[in-house]
Amino acid sequence: MAQIEARETTGQTALYESFGRGLRFYFSHYLQRQDVEDRVHDTLVAVVFALRHNHLQEPACLPGYVYTIARRQVAAYIAEAVRNRTESADLTAAAGLRQGGPNPEEQVIDKQQREMARQLLASLPEIDRQILLRFYYQGQLPEQICTELRLTDTQFRLRKSRAKKRFEELVRKTLRRERLFSAFLVRQEASPEH
Repeated sequence: MAQIEARETTGQTALYESFGRGLRFYFSHYLQRQDVEDRVHDTLVAVVFALRHNHLQEPACLPGYVYTIARRQVAAYIAEAVRNRTESADLTAAAGLRQGGPNPEEQVIDKQQREMARQLLASLPEIDRQILLRFYYQGQLPEQICTELRLTDTQFRLRKSRAKKRFEELVRKTLRRERLFSAFLVRQEASPEH
């Protein structure tokens, strides 16, 4: 705990080594495989934050604290999955989607979304793009990615976390820009011509 409070990286590495395997095992019972590593990382980041800000005074309480954070991560994951499923069901019912596959409009939207994702991924550094594609799209294991890209486990976790966050920011900015552009077009169409 003292090493983490002193912001030494050896303390963080020791924390990952002590709890990483158990957390992976715990999360694998509740989460999809591609989400396990993210939740392990998020849990340990929360623990490091708590230790650095003196929220945990007794070293003997550390294991219990780690698994309390892990249980909260699972609860948040399940709540989000239920919310997404409910929203998806509402949208499906509202749209009255017919059996037999997507309609032409959905196909165009899907194609546009794939193209946008491809362009945004292309704007990331090559190593970050490779990590995201291999882990999330191809479903490669972290060990395989580390070996092929010559990364340590810590480098992989940090780069993946930062690349994912950067990609999400790019998506949000792009969607915000598109909404503004759409709103502008709607206003243009609604305004009387001079």
